[in-house]
Amino acid sequence: VVRYSPPERAADPARPRPPITILHQDDDLVVVDKPARFVAHRESAFAANTFLRDVDELVNGGRPLHLVHRLDRDTSGVIIAARTKPASSAVPA
Repeated sequence: VVRYSPPERAADPARPRPPITILHQDDDLVVVDKPARFVAHRESAFAANTFLRDVDELVNGGRPLHLVHRLDRDTSGVIIAARTKPASSAVPA
């Protein structure tokens, strides 16, 4: 198995910011509504410009959240993220 991780790019302050609607949050989880046309997760060529990074900054003080599942860029829907690795393992994906 060959795994390629492109170099992380600096965040682009001029890019459009997605609207972030928080549906639920507690000590373990954050549930948000992801609009279409935004990359959800950091493991992509757009690692610095992702929906999850914007959510990190808003609700977790910039600390990375752990994505329980992902949605493709053009898909809208609910995303569940955990504040800790143990919390992400406790949620069935």
